[in-house]
Amino acid sequence: MSSGSFLRAEPTPELVASLGPLNQHIHAVVADLLQVVISRGEVDILSLRAVESAIASRLFLAIHRNELDLQNKLLHVLHSVIYAIFVHHSR
Repeated sequence: MSSGSFLRAEPTPELVASLGPLNQHIHAVVADLLQVVISRGEVDILSLRAVESAIASRLFLAIHRNELDLQNKLLHVLHSVIYAIFVHHSR
């Protein structure tokens, strides 16, 4: 399962009450992990494009749900992704 899958994962409506907070924590941990890996330059361009798409999708949802902490983390990751893509195309 890719990191994008973890970011897109959501509990079913019946399980939101019990799994919602844990799911938000998982999203935050995945964002932190992506930040470290991407900032170290250890991701190929195709993976960066996939991560960029997953981050943008999850960011829209975080904005809609007013998940401020996750929004901040995702914005930092998105910045790192955009910078890494820029550096890759500058070579």
